[in-house]
Amino acid sequence: MKIVPELDLDGFSDELKTTATLIREFTSQAPPAVRLTLTNISSTQHEVFTGFTPPFSQYVLHQSSGAEENMCIVVPSSYPRADDVVVPTAMEEGCWTAEDIPSILETGMIKELDSGESISEVYTVLNHSSNDSCYPVGKYTSLDQIAIDDQENESEISFAITVVEG
Repeated sequence: MKIVPELDLDGFSDELKTTATLIREFTSQAPPAVRLTLTNISSTQHEVFTGFTPPFSQYVLHQSSGAEENMCIVVPSSYPRADDVVVPTAMEEGCWTAEDIPSILETGMIKELDSGESISEVYTVLNHSSNDSCYPVGKYTSLDQIAIDDQENESEISFAITVVEG
């Protein structure tokens, strides 16, 4: 099983650039993890308005194809509510599985990004216990909102994980 992450911003192409990098493959020692990064590529400073764990604060990714309602759960390394969802310390039945869905904190963040500066977060990717198999093959997506400079200048940011065999 391999994971291919994507992070896309629908707007602000002259100001911001997104990247998604797989930093840890699925192993028996640890679940997969991805790093999401948002970089100011303009020549001026921008205020960036995001959810609580920038650059992405929606933690449930739904499979976009197929008849099943499969989910992947992403838990940011800075997630503040350790009692809510804990990243397992060991695989269960050959899979890294979340029993619960993290609460989405309604608090937003404002970050000033200088030219060339980035915000980044590492997200652990977990199978959800309701799935019929471990990390079912397919594409999982979720949407979030991001704004720059004034909160009325808003755009969607999408995070996708494609699970492929191999």
